[in-house]
Amino acid sequence: MDGTNDPLARAEALGGDIAAAADEIERTRRIPAPLLARLHEARLCRMLLPRAFDGDEVEPGTYLLTIEAVARRDASVAWNLFVANSAALMAALDAFAAASDEQLRQVTDEAQLVEWQGTDVKMVTGSPLNRKVTTRADLVFARQALKVLPKPDLLGRKTHPFQDGDMWR
Repeated sequence: MDGTNDPLARAEALGGDIAAAADEIERTRRIPAPLLARLHEARLCRMLLPRAFDGDEVEPGTYLLTIEAVARRDASVAWNLFVANSAALMAALDAFAAASDEQLRQVTDEAQLVEWQGTDVKMVTGSPLNRKVTTRADLVFARQALKVLPKPDLLGRKTHPFQDGDMWR
């Protein structure tokens, strides 16, 4: 690997290898061992893992761009990287398991428990349109939002007046 600290650059450097293996991956339903080793060497399975646990602790946006770049070459490899990186999100479950009864009575959310276990927690600013869909009302909101939000034109370009604004990221 080229040693860069940018996971997106590392993923793009592997793009040709990923694309070349796509037919074999489809046929065997397995990532070939040499490619899998290169994905690990590129640390693409450790993007969300905290540095304290030998992870790269990349920003969520960089993580998503990296997964997207891999998906353009082979979606199943991207899916596997997503699953591998999701293990880093298990910190909250570990924090619940390690918490005392008193902590569980006082806690307000998972992030607080993770902090009490000694891990730094970061807030990431997002769009107010980024909502968890868990109720019928949420689903109604999501359907309406999809109807009115701007769509890309035929060339894939964003066509809304705020395309360069933070509101849409």
